[in-house]
Amino acid sequence: MDNRSDQYALHTNASELPVEADAAPASNVSVLGDVVNGMASWRLWSHMALRDIQMRYRRSLIGPFWLSINLLVLVLSLGLLYSQIFRVDYQDYLIYLCLGLVVWQLLSTIITEACSILIENETQLRSLPLSVTTLSSRMVMRNLMVLGHNAVVVIGLLVVFKAPLSLNSLMALPGIALLTLVGVCLGLIMGPLCLRFRDVPQVVASVLQIGFFLSPILWSTSQLPNRMAIVEFNPIYHLVEIVRAPLLNETVSLQTWIVVGVILIFLMIGSVISLGLSKKNIYYWL
Repeated sequence: MDNRSDQYALHTNASELPVEADAAPASNVSVLGDVVNGMASWRLWSHMALRDIQMRYRRSLIGPFWLSINLLVLVLSLGLLYSQIFRVDYQDYLIYLCLGLVVWQLLSTIITEACSILIENETQLRSLPLSVTTLSSRMVMRNLMVLGHNAVVVIGLLVVFKAPLSLNSLMALPGIALLTLVGVCLGLIMGPLCLRFRDVPQVVASVLQIGFFLSPILWSTSQLPNRMAIVEFNPIYHLVEIVRAPLLNETVSLQTWIVVGVILIFLMIGSVISLGLSKKNIYYWL
């Protein structure tokens, strides 16, 4: 796609985007072209992400803020229970739990939806020259919008409990940026993979369920007698910690930065391989 793709964003419904007869099919574009054109069409996928949110909560009085309410209820109830089980301060644990759940929900939803970005957009792919990068970016942007609504709960708890914040807290922003890139790469890898092998999403869902309990989200690393391999070699821990630690007024360890950086590099390489192997076969797999 080229800049003409941005004109699609002027339409009110992403599912009704017009087809340009002279647009080159996405399967005929090189891997680099897919990525470059997808990134250049930021107006398109931003608009599509916004329309996804609007359509999901149409006729709702408070719209996406239902997500914020659900998160608040979940944090308060789990916080009350597990603070007693772990015998920790309720206020401190509540903030820790809230931050962990918010980042976990972002990660888990991105991973889950990355598996279906091509399957759920079959109609659009058959009628429009949409790149895989465009659909992956749309999915990530949609979840970042949800993160923005959940941030209301986080900010509220930080203010109510007068949590200490400093300039170090701004380091959460680079962490979110890295998670954004990780999410786009996951879409480029998991989208084609799950389109070809339809059982993979079920495997991913099962792994995520196990990963939640094996990661320090409900529990803290300080509760372990030693920093076991379950933490040190757990990618979910590092992906959560890179955003959570600054907001807890803690310094992100060098190990976490390195692990997340290595994860991103491997995912970028995997994205190139995935697109290269699947570009000409996507329409046959739909």
